[in-house]
Amino acid sequence: MGQGNRYIDPSVKTEYLEWLMTPPGDRQPPTKEAEAEHLGVSYRTLYNWEKEPHFQEKLRSLKLEWGSRWYPDILARLMDVVLNGPPAQSVGAAKVLLSHIEIKDEKAGDLPEMEKEMLAKMAAILKELDYEVIGEQG
Repeated sequence: MGQGNRYIDPSVKTEYLEWLMTPPGDRQPPTKEAEAEHLGVSYRTLYNWEKEPHFQEKLRSLKLEWGSRWYPDILARLMDVVLNGPPAQSVGAAKVLLSHIEIKDEKAGDLPEMEKEMLAKMAAILKELDYEVIGEQG
C-alpha cells in the first residue's frame, strides 16, 4: 500500500483510537492489520500514529475518561475479593485497592465515610491473615 504523504481525514484516527480502546477480544476487525485495511491506511501508518506524542496524549486521555466510568465497579469488585476471596487474592486485592484510595493528611480533613469503612475492613482482614497494619485510620 504505497500511500506516501496523502491527506487522511482526522476521523480515521479517532476511529482507530476507539478501536484501540475496545477490549482485544471484542475488536472488529480483530487484528491491527485488518483494522488498517478497514481504515484504508497501511499498518505502518498506524504504527507512526502510535509514536506521535499528540496521539499518545489523546489515548491516555481516553483511557482516563473510560476508566473513570468503570472505576466504581472496579473498586466494588476489588472490595468483594478482599472480603470474600481466598487469602492470597484478598491480600493482592487489598494492596491494589489501597493504592487507589486517597489518604489525606490530618490538615486536609477526614476521609470520606466509605473510604474509612473500606480501610477498616481491609485492615481487619489483613490482621486475620497475620499481616501487620501500619498507620490505621481512627
